[in-house]
Amino acid sequence: MLTFEIIILKTSLYFFILIQFSSCSVRDEKISNEAEESVTHPIGERKSGLEMIFIEGGEYMMGGSDSVDDGGKPELRIADECPHPITINDFSIGKYEVTQKDWIEVIGHNPSYNRDCDDCPVEQVSWNDTQAFIEKLNLKSGENYRLPTEEEWEFAAKGGLKSEDFIYAGSNEVEKVAWFRENSDGKSQSVGKLAPNELGI
Repeated sequence: MLTFEIIILKTSLYFFILIQFSSCSVRDEKISNEAEESVTHPIGERKSGLEMIFIEGGEYMMGGSDSVDDGGKPELRIADECPHPITINDFSIGKYEVTQKDWIEVIGHNPSYNRDCDDCPVEQVSWNDTQAFIEKLNLKSGENYRLPTEEEWEFAAKGGLKSEDFIYAGSNEVEKVAWFRENSDGKSQSVGKLAPNELGI
């Protein structure tokens, strides 16, 4: 990311983590995104068809908030998720999840369980599958895509410098910004049907 980096917002991957009780100590971190080579041409000229959103970097408090209502239960949090200041450089991220159509155009087949929707997010893919997708996408497009770091993803999900401190990414009402069993008929839905967050993601 010379001026900004191109990265893919990938929410169809699931990561399993060990949760533990912890106390919080504040630490200041600066996250450098400059280790990888970057592309700098305008977002409107992307060859791959992935719609990207430019995100201005800055400082934010990374980690869980003590203010979230936990129903009176002890708060569970991962040790490094205590709120602490992080500095992020400018970057770009996918406006939508990678769709099944995007995946087929690059990889040639669709691994998804729910396959009746080209505009639905691809699913049933592993981290290794995603790395293979990115490698082929970079060869095909001439770009330098990668997955966002944890810090970049959280910054983008929280609305970046435009954050309004919503409980969820873009709203205090979960049904406006997230699909779940009660509002999705138990199947994948097309990207872009719910409200975006403050950054348009």
